[in-house]
Amino acid sequence: MSVMRRMVFDNPVLTKELRIRMRGARTYWTMAGYLLFVSLVMFFQYLAWWASAHDGGLSSGSKMGQQFFSWLAITQGFLVAFLTPAITAGAITVEREQETLEMLEVTRLPRAALAVGKLLSAVTFTGLLLLSSLPLTSVCFFLGGVSPAEVIGSYALLFAASVLTGALGLLWSTIARTTASAVVLTYGSLVAPGVLVLTVYTTAMVGSYSYNAAPASITMRSLPASLLGVVSPNALADVPSGMRVAEMRHWFSLPMAPWLPPTLTYLLLGLALAAAAAARLDTFPDRKASAARLLVAAFVAQQALFLFGARFSGPVVVGRDALGAPIAALAYPSLLLLALAPVFCTGEIRPAEARRWASRLAWGWTPEGLRRGRLASGLPYLAALCALVIALYAGSLALTGRADAIARGLGPAAAVMVASLVGFAAIGQLFSALTRSRWAALSLTLCALAVALVAPMVALASYSSEPVHNSPSVWLQLIYLNPFAAIWDLADPSLLASGDLPLLFSRAPLWVVGSVGHGLLAVMSLVLAQPLIAREAARPALPYEDMAARA
Repeated sequence: MSVMRRMVFDNPVLTKELRIRMRGARTYWTMAGYLLFVSLVMFFQYLAWWASAHDGGLSSGSKMGQQFFSWLAITQGFLVAFLTPAITAGAITVEREQETLEMLEVTRLPRAALAVGKLLSAVTFTGLLLLSSLPLTSVCFFLGGVSPAEVIGSYALLFAASVLTGALGLLWSTIARTTASAVVLTYGSLVAPGVLVLTVYTTAMVGSYSYNAAPASITMRSLPASLLGVVSPNALADVPSGMRVAEMRHWFSLPMAPWLPPTLTYLLLGLALAAAAAARLDTFPDRKASAARLLVAAFVAQQALFLFGARFSGPVVVGRDALGAPIAALAYPSLLLLALAPVFCTGEIRPAEARRWASRLAWGWTPEGLRRGRLASGLPYLAALCALVIALYAGSLALTGRADAIARGLGPAAAVMVASLVGFAAIGQLFSALTRSRWAALSLTLCALAVALVAPMVALASYSSEPVHNSPSVWLQLIYLNPFAAIWDLADPSLLASGDLPLLFSRAPLWVVGSVGHGLLAVMSLVLAQPLIAREAARPALPYEDMAARA
């Protein structure tokens, strides 16, 4: 409680930021513009309804209330995602440009309190904007069709989204040198995942309807989308009953509010980003990585828990039985762990570390090494997360009385998950030694991961849509490096029909070739990295680098 009091209730940075923001005229003009924009959207929606009513398309008041409420939530979600990062993206860079950051660093105020104060001031202002729109929301109550629980859930989700976007802007503010670059990087980080998700979603839709894979593709897309808040809880209502998946309305046998999973997702991601921003403000960021790593582990556990719990309750799930193949539920966590690999498996290699690289890699498997944010502990940390996911998967089956299904495909799925993590971790180490820059290595590893995951699915969709199959693209062979495809094939081999595809090893299961391929990729990457690490070890090290490496 004392830590919470110092961080929130007795935080001078938070007090100063709130006073400065509420005493300026810009705040009230922003609130007026926010309410004006939302009111205009509601007004134009009303005009559209009025025009349809004159054309004979009059709908009931409850449907109109639901439609107005949906537009209100969408508009506020867009404004929250647009305004909150604009406040936090310059939180630290402005202090640096005004040469006041050093003054804050020499005070007794913890660096975490500085980050928390900056983030809470922005989130508090966003919460004030959301509260100011409640009179507009009350209009939907007069029309009907909207319950108080839906309003509470919608505003909780919007507030959690403001925490996430604000923490993202704060993190980039600690990385970038200028406010302009921090703003560009923040909004780029918000737009890029949406474009990537839309591209993958569209590609999967094309492939699913052209290649015998519609049920499973809808199953594997919709549950993660509900977890991440990409689709609304009722977005699956139009899916045919034979292809419907478990909606986020139940968790095992317990009823659950559909807004709860994405709200927790946003909050945990936001807290993890805020912890990373606080660590970057520290003199030795590597020593302060434990909080961010624990929050990332909590995020992965939350995603797995809600995914497994929702799968084993609710409507029909496709497959050979009422549950389908349970092993298919591991596809999304495996992709989530791979997305984390470039973050934790890249970094700078100090000369003092390179001189005893083998011992540093072994040190990464110790409890002390796992708490540090060094390259040597990236793979051990991801391996621990992988073990956590597998344990939660087995526990969910045992809890639902399906202990006999635990061994069905779990060994091959675990093998391909671990092998893919090892392969991309080795690639990250190779790029780290090659570029000697964390950001360059991170970008290259992300590109390699995107190629391995997206290119074969695009090639598969293109090959399946051809009326006459020509020679297959070489990108199709990368399907062996895609753990999602391997787990998919384990769940139901008829969905991919990999034996009918023109693959190099069409007679062997995808998970076998994929595991061996990732192992060979890891060995090649480590062999190529050894001369680069030896080159780094030969560089003269400054005294403080040796001291930091020994710490």
